[in-house]
Amino acid sequence: QGVRWRLLLSSFARVRLSQTVRAIYAGLFANEILPLRSGELLRTFLISRDTRISFTRVLTTIGVERLMDGVVLATALGVVSFYVTLPGKFARAADVFGAVIVVLSLLFMAGVIYLNRYPVLSEGAHPLRRRIRRKLAPLLEGVRVLGTAPGFYLAAATSPFIPTFQILALWAMSRAYGVGLEIWPMAAVLLIINFGVALPNAPANVGSYQFFCVLGLTLFGVEKTRAAGFSIVAYL
Repeated sequence: QGVRWRLLLSSFARVRLSQTVRAIYAGLFANEILPLRSGELLRTFLISRDTRISFTRVLTTIGVERLMDGVVLATALGVVSFYVTLPGKFARAADVFGAVIVVLSLLFMAGVIYLNRYPVLSEGAHPLRRRIRRKLAPLLEGVRVLGTAPGFYLAAATSPFIPTFQILALWAMSRAYGVGLEIWPMAAVLLIINFGVALPNAPANVGSYQFFCVLGLTLFGVEKTRAAGFSIVAYL
């Protein structure tokens, strides 16, 4: 994640890997003790302070990160569905999620193309439009620069490694615990967890992580008490 964020930030300034990793860990720690993913704002502040990149531009890179995560999650759900049968309600929710991600991705690409063809503050624009664009200029310019920078495509290429390592870690823990599921069902379990905790919730995802972990495991035949025990071990 630190490598990916550094690649995105390189569109605006040179950033060291140690800076992005440190800011991410600080943000993760804040998320452990504060609600509503407050750590995202903390890591934005730290990088903005240390690199002199504007707060808005740094926040834009985090928004692009979330979009990349959404694309990877939607794609991974589609791949996993070829190997395991997802429950009906979850499969429908995944379809809706995938459709939303496709729409957001198309809007982002269309926005990048539009902003490269037309200046953010064009001289002939209507006064009201110019005022609105002036307010949004830092955000719009950040989107334009990000979408055309080489670092954006390199960052997108690194995104699949994040859930891949998470899947391998959860699968290894399940083997140590004796859950008895192969890697594809455990991949589905991790995706169910990530899907469930995607929205801001309690600090450290306490409760929600365990709920979706147990939900995923029991869908593949793991006894509920054993699934509950594993969810605590995996969470810790």
